Amino acid sequence: MKHFFALLILSSLTFTVHAEFQQLALSGNTTIEADGTKANAAVSFKSTGLQLNTNFALMPEKQLKTFGVKCSPIPEVSFYYGHLSFSGLYSRIKTPCFSAPGTLSSASSPSAGINLTMPSSGTSATTPKATCLRLNLNSINLTCFTRHKTAKTEHDEYLAEIDWHPPRTRLYFSLFGGSFESEKLSTSRWFLAVRPYTKEKIKYAGFESIYNGSYFKLHSTNSISTSPYERITGTWRLCSTLTNRFFRLDAGFFWCDADHITVEESLLRKTMAAYVHPQLKSVTLKNGHRIRSGLTFSAARSYSDGVAPDCTIRADLAFAAEYRTDFLTFTLNMKCENAQHGADSANLEEIAEAKKRNKNISRSLFRFMDFSTANAFLCYTEKTANVLGFGFKAFPVMLGRTQQLSLSTDFKVFPFNSKKNAIDAAASFTLNPTKRLSFYIKQSADFSAEEEQTAETNLYYINSIKTELKAKLNFTCKNSTGYLTAKTTIKKELEDSDKLAILFYCGATFYIKP
Repeated sequence: MKHFFALLILSSLTFTVHAEFQQLALSGNTTIEADGTKANAAVSFKSTGLQLNTNFALMPEKQLKTFGVKCSPIPEVSFYYGHLSFSGLYSRIKTPCFSAPGTLSSASSPSAGINLTMPSSGTSATTPKATCLRLNLNSINLTCFTRHKTAKTEHDEYLAEIDWHPPRTRLYFSLFGGSFESEKLSTSRWFLAVRPYTKEKIKYAGFESIYNGSYFKLHSTNSISTSPYERITGTWRLCSTLTNRFFRLDAGFFWCDADHITVEESLLRKTMAAYVHPQLKSVTLKNGHRIRSGLTFSAARSYSDGVAPDCTIRADLAFAAEYRTDFLTFTLNMKCENAQHGADSANLEEIAEAKKRNKNISRSLFRFMDFSTANAFLCYTEKTANVLGFGFKAFPVMLGRTQQLSLSTDFKVFPFNSKKNAIDAAASFTLNPTKRLSFYIKQSADFSAEEEQTAETNLYYINSIKTELKAKLNFTCKNSTGYLTAKTTIKKELEDSDKLAILFYCGATFYIKP
């Protein structure tokens, strides 16, 4: 298959390519730290028919780190080869389960099909080389690629995807399929966490449908694959969004078979996850001030490794609110993390005994989650933590420019283990005297509870303190033929003599006119 794609690329280069040269970019960066100096250089050439990206390591060794070539003999056909990165649908196939959105953030709308990215200066050298063919035919896109991966086991994979966008609709449909090799071996015969198996070819298939409306969005991803455990496994992911001018509601549900093998050879142990995220959008009051708030409730069921895996159902609840003026911003957040559902009677007896010994249990922030009965919806455990946080930001005008002052404090309380209680505090200030120069200082401290506490005292001691300093100088020069950019950043942590880093960056882009 590799030779076939290479032959297609070479043959396309022999034909006349009507390309308009666009730009040539050169860049380099150097990082000086206590453990040594690192330097890299990147070159990018781009036209309508040909693109070349390369990244070289200059120090401490000299070598070609990443490269990528794109050839488009006609606009509808593109060939790729090099250290290519795949996202979009491939990311959802690689990591089927979602992450619940933050309280004041919104679930992002998925991009249809597979997105392909040429290597850049930030691309890891461990990214496997791939050969890819892409066809863009009006409302139909086809992507086929093959690559040899060595991250976990030496294996080849051949994957393809086709997506269809019906004209004059907001619908997107994608089909994904292919095969890859997977292997799980162990040198020990005692206490194996996963049942081993020799290298085997896994056949994979997936289907995705997306509807992106103005007020309603729906996204469903389904996949099935063969398994070395003599059964077919699958996943199902469903996310939806309902929105209007003032409110937004995000919800998601995920289900899969235990030990489902993804295209990255990972065995999924989380078999169910769900979240509900109502949100009040930014509302402007009559005085010009703005408020917004959000709440996220998520739950997940997962199994531990081993012959007789334990089932854990975990729930998290978070609430946050923000009040903003032109010069000030206040935030409040409350969280209950790692609460569990369905604790057995033995576990409830242990929790009850812990509650009798712990006199600080009355300081819990979320009393409605107490385990008053054996059938309680959510139960506290040793890992359950309640968090109460406050934030404050000010935007004073100094030296003719807007600066930023930020303060935040989080109180973390463990109802059944008060020795783990903690307070995290941080303050930062950013000074921008000119457009090109900025200074940043951050002071953070962690306070932990004393080992011995009584009902009358709840003492904290400083666990760690850190001061960060950063200075940045930017220079940009633009004209009709291109632009030049130079940046210098100095980072320092006062408490650690080794934490000093100096970063230099210089980049130049030239527009090439035919």
